[in-house]
Amino acid sequence: MIRTILLVLLLSLTACASPQALPVQGALQGPYAVEVIYDGDTIQARGEKIRLVLIDTPESSSNKRSADPTELELGREAKAALTALIQKGGNRVYLEVAPEARDRYGRLLAWVYTAYVPGTAPWEYRGQRFTQLNYELVRSGWAEVFVVGSRNTRYLPAFRAAQDYARRLSLGIWAVYQELERRAQELPLRIACAVFNPPGRDDGREEIWLQVRVNQLHLDGWAVGDDDGLRIPLSGTASRGTYVVRILNGSHLSNRGDTVLLWHGGKVVDRFTYRGGRYERACR
Repeated sequence: MIRTILLVLLLSLTACASPQALPVQGALQGPYAVEVIYDGDTIQARGEKIRLVLIDTPESSSNKRSADPTELELGREAKAALTALIQKGGNRVYLEVAPEARDRYGRLLAWVYTAYVPGTAPWEYRGQRFTQLNYELVRSGWAEVFVVGSRNTRYLPAFRAAQDYARRLSLGIWAVYQELERRAQELPLRIACAVFNPPGRDDGREEIWLQVRVNQLHLDGWAVGDDDGLRIPLSGTASRGTYVVRILNGSHLSNRGDTVLLWHGGKVVDRFTYRGGRYERACR
């Protein structure tokens, strides 16, 4: 499966080459040798962890955020895609540090570049061409657009266009997510809305609305949460209509955008990704 998907990746990268180079807007630092590749969006270089900004890839190893087998397989594929790009770029990277340079874990946030890899979209800096890894992962379908930091939105329109391209062509993760969406049409329980910005304080007042599609549903074995570690087991019974789950402890649903997950029997069976904003909730 890995070899097949990597072949699709290489073909898609060739098809996505841009005839005109995109301008690098910030200053590039480096090159630095890549010391560790942790997963599809995190590496180590110059002795510290570097998080590829403006993207998110599935988890590649089981942890408190995810133990779903499907996500873990996709995470391994995303890591393999990043590894292949880094190797083709000579195992050395250049960093364009984000305006808000650190995340809550202390990792450096950056757009990461290699020497230009033929077949990828060229990025130009001081007369030289580079390959931007963040953009290529989105464009080839192995990463989703994910904003961390209100000032870290450089290139956001281009990234969203690249994501729309990957979704239309069912590249990478989108092939799996679209099949999940197809199967979810037959579920007795589905995600309907995420109330991520309720009036007043968010803490303890965010909600996930579920749609019960049968007359009576036993909720044991079902759970709802997000892709950042929140998981709320459900119990009891629910009648046809809207079933509201309030997130009582803390603020978990990002106002910038997030992904809500529904589990059944420990397996993700439905997912809903929303873009944030100043409004109160997002619905399908």
